[in-house]
Amino acid sequence: MISIGAGAALAHQCRDDPEIVGQCFTVHGRVAFRANMRLYLWPIGTRRLLAISYPPEAKSEPPFMPDNLRRLVDLEHAIFGDFKVCPLSPERPGRLRFVCIEAASHLVPRQW
Repeated sequence: MISIGAGAALAHQCRDDPEIVGQCFTVHGRVAFRANMRLYLWPIGTRRLLAISYPPEAKSEPPFMPDNLRRLVDLEHAIFGDFKVCPLSPERPGRLRFVCIEAASHLVPRQW
């Protein structure tokens, strides 16, 4: 099983990212790895994906996310729940939007 650094503490949080371009918001959705081995958040009821951003200073570090979510994320599960995200790119129809996850609640892991 591959995970993304369970238990690893990051010095920075999503809200500290200087790249935030707008107001944070909450979505009900699913977080999971895709075929390109990146994490995405699918807001349920939509036809779009939000790309989970990695810290700007070190692309090899795990993406910003709260510890309760970090412990659950792996290649074998999709995580459903409520996610407070902060936008790192503007909303543009048909374009991938980058976000970081500030908080996660009501988390339910489901095996693929």
